[in-house]
Amino acid sequence: MVRIDTTTAGAYVTPEGLFQLGHSKDHRPDLPQVKIAMAVLDPLGLPLTSTVVAGQTADDPLYLPEIAKVRQTAQRTGLTYVGDCKMAALGTRAEIVAHQDYYLCPLSAKQMPDAELDRLLAPVFSGTLIPQTSATFISVLPVGQLPVTSTDTTSDEFIVDGVIDVPAPSGAP
Repeated sequence: MVRIDTTTAGAYVTPEGLFQLGHSKDHRPDLPQVKIAMAVLDPLGLPLTSTVVAGQTADDPLYLPEIAKVRQTAQRTGLTYVGDCKMAALGTRAEIVAHQDYYLCPLSAKQMPDAELDRLLAPVFSGTLIPQTSATFISVLPVGQLPVTSTDTTSDEFIVDGVIDVPAPSGAP
């Protein structure tokens, strides 16, 4: 499993060169910064790749180059990439699948409106979800906890007590 994310680092320098004004995750739009994208091997937290770009660079276009570097390093397919909702862009997800890899990321409210989410979760919260198939699941736990794999009986995708269970694709690591 490979986790990909970005962060920023600010500095008191002139706003020319690599340090640029941009969306500050530290709520400091006045501070020039660089953006760092990194892919790490979970659960070890072992860094696989990193890229440093100018601070005003958007996160979205940074995912595919990091994934390409991981593929070049790992020399294998079937990896699962975990990211935030910015990795959920349709083009990014399509590219991951086209290379026979997998992804796990939340959909933004634009991709999964509240009404649709409520409709999908209604059977879970009403207690009417009926198990239909046996499959292996990857449970996504809160930040700081490791994903666990378990075998259970259920339908497609659901949330129980704040834990999202997603069916693992056949052959996923």
